[in-house]
Amino acid sequence: MPISNNDTLSKVQQYIPNAVTEQSHLGDYVNAGAFSDRAQAETLSKKLRSYGLDARVKYN
Repeated sequence: MPISNNDTLSKVQQYIPNAVTEQSHLGDYVNAGAFSDRAQAETLSKKLRSYGLDARVKYN
């Protein structure tokens, strides 16, 4: 999810303790996990959005 302010990472880590910040050509973001199965990624994204976070799935 895009880093919108200084506490974005700590908010995500409340739910996903091993979340980390990373960089892309679009800017800094919080990586809450990597999945080989798209359905698992979408499930986590929906869960985080239900907590009011701007979660998105990035495809590689």
